[in-house]
Amino acid sequence: MQLTRATVRAYDSGTHTATVTLAHSSHNPITSVPVDVGIPAAEVVAGRECAVVFFTDDNPNDSAVVSIHRAVPGAPFGETFLDLTDTPAAYTGDAGKVAQVNATEDGLEFAAPSTPVRIIDADGDTEVDTENTADVDQILMTIAGTLRYTMKGTTPHHTLVGDVYINEKLDVGNTGGLGTTLNAQHDGGAVSANVNVLGVGFSVNPTPSADVSIQGLVSQPGVVSSAGRSLIAKGLLFFASALGPGTFAVLTSAECRSFLGSGGTAPVITTMAQFHANSVIGGSSGATAEAHAFRASNQGAGAMTDVYHFRSHPITGGANRYGLRIEDIAGGTIADLINAGPATPHLQLKGTGTWAPGINTAETALWLLAGNNDNPLTKTLRQVKWVDPGAGGANLVAGQRVMILV
Repeated sequence: MQLTRATVRAYDSGTHTATVTLAHSSHNPITSVPVDVGIPAAEVVAGRECAVVFFTDDNPNDSAVVSIHRAVPGAPFGETFLDLTDTPAAYTGDAGKVAQVNATEDGLEFAAPSTPVRIIDADGDTEVDTENTADVDQILMTIAGTLRYTMKGTTPHHTLVGDVYINEKLDVGNTGGLGTTLNAQHDGGAVSANVNVLGVGFSVNPTPSADVSIQGLVSQPGVVSSAGRSLIAKGLLFFASALGPGTFAVLTSAECRSFLGSGGTAPVITTMAQFHANSVIGGSSGATAEAHAFRASNQGAGAMTDVYHFRSHPITGGANRYGLRIEDIAGGTIADLINAGPATPHLQLKGTGTWAPGINTAETALWLLAGNNDNPLTKTLRQVKWVDPGAGGANLVAGQRVMILV
């Protein structure tokens, strides 16, 4: 092996080779001498001195240019992707494209992706995928071969398939002033078992170490009103829709049940209620025209046979059983325990707020609407009283009506 001083006479960038003349033989050029890959093409300039190594003594073509005098060091094959000899010459106009092998399989070229951008696991059944079709902007997430999540630019924007566990809280809201809903539905075709479209459940485990209040479902709409606006705020609104020609045994918008666990030590319950209406009045001084603990309206439509505002089925358990128990109303301008009928009620049962008989009085708290015998078209709300008629009715006076208990 021999290292000799030489001069570059010409350079071929396509093959990265040079024509050189040796210092001791300047009239006999050697052509196609390979240039070391670490020497940048820009440094192989005619007229510059170089160092040539000969690997054999009898073959001048068995050589290589290993150094250019005062050359700036460069990276092998160039400093960028574009410096390679089998790559595109520029990036201009190719944003978003990928590099692929060209049709002649002898270089790389830029082209639009032909398959969706995908992140995939080792066995190929779990992946995050983007659609490749133009203007179909969506992301698909497949877990163990099942499409579990779809996110896209059109509605519905998010679709989840399967169970969802949320460790803390879920906020549903917006800042755009439009209505916001949490809509749950079951679109599974034929259903042969119980379906909970929106099931809310909770458990406390272990046993709480302090007195706690636990709510399964809390709805508290906070509506900030402004003058001149008529608003309606509802904490819960349930609809049960019966569609199609099938027969529905029961159609109930809301059903409340209390469940006592079986097994173990029986719980001690002070009060159990399937429905408990409790108005919470804050510090506002606003006026309320009507307040209802329970209100039934718009009952009865179409070809309904029996329509009830309230119906109590037989009570089959318990020592003391009440079909309806109303506590006394001890105050108020009107203090009616029962007020049944139109503006002039058919039946009125007063509380002690407006009925306080003295000792040995003959009044009751019950008022009945009675027709007038002399004018059947008029009716009068009359208080039920008692009086000892006396022998032959001597204690009765003109104008008194007599109610006979049969």
